[in-house]
Amino acid sequence: MALFLAVLTLITTVSALGEADCTVSQYRWTFNSGGSTPCRVAEQLFLPCNTSLTIGPLNSNQFYRGMIPDMNYPCWCNSVFYSLLSACAICQGALLDHWSDFSKGCPRRWMTKYPLTIPARVRVPHWAYLDVQASDVFDPAAAASAVGSESTSPAQGSTTSSAGSSIVTSSIVSPLPASTTASVLSTSSIISNSATLVSSTTSITSSITPTASASSASPSVASSQSGASRRTVIAAGVAGGIVTLGLIAGLFFCHRRRSIKASRKLMTTPYTYTGETPSETRKKPYDPHNDARYLELKELNQSTAGQPSRKRVHVPLDVLNIGKSPSRF
Repeated sequence: MALFLAVLTLITTVSALGEADCTVSQYRWTFNSGGSTPCRVAEQLFLPCNTSLTIGPLNSNQFYRGMIPDMNYPCWCNSVFYSLLSACAICQGALLDHWSDFSKGCPRRWMTKYPLTIPARVRVPHWAYLDVQASDVFDPAAAASAVGSESTSPAQGSTTSSAGSSIVTSSIVSPLPASTTASVLSTSSIISNSATLVSSTTSITSSITPTASASSASPSVASSQSGASRRTVIAAGVAGGIVTLGLIAGLFFCHRRRSIKASRKLMTTPYTYTGETPSETRKKPYDPHNDARYLELKELNQSTAGQPSRKRVHVPLDVLNIGKSPSRF
């Protein structure tokens, strides 16, 4: 029991990390209708992969570099997550990685689609589903002018898990002879999105009804020995079950720790652009803050601020010129 409790304590211990936040006011359009930043929505889309993801902050000379955490590629290798992560970068005034580089190690890629079930109460903006294949980079101008409804989780049934959590409940009743009544109740819940394993204490109640006559000495001794033997078997079974649960919890903890470590290290150690070409073959990061088309849209929005509501103006879009070196205002 002590081993099992120690494993549970280790599982629930997660170090606190800083989180990215949108600080550039002109990118308020990236927030969903519930007021969540694209950074938070991107984190929530990782829950179905049983990973608690924290997206760390960037400075103006950094970008989120594409890497593939073990077994989490469906959450990573889709353009919806890439677009949300890119929006998280630009709303901090940072740079963007190209889709081809970001998804380079993916065994499979999903374009304009999130391949898993959206967690409950998560609202994914329409612009996150835009195609990034042609431009090979998230296009903030196209995203800002896109019109459409948000995507949410389908209706949850009574047996459907939500928000990346699954609850497993089991009841076991062991039949014993008429002279003995025993019940074993074991309930365990696995909450995968926070990497926490909770298990209720196994309770065993037994009552033994004597059937032998007090005047008969030999049957009394035999009944006592039989009852002691049953109690020994039950105790051994419970001890074995606890040890087994401890081992399972230990393996679960090790797997979760590796997965969370990989994803957290990925998001909290962003790549810094220094003006030099990286040692590996990669394109230079794209600076959306110096794109002429988006500046035109920004000036248009600023010039119409405070004026009566008008019909929205659509700015024609062309393929991004991604060959230029990043530059600043």
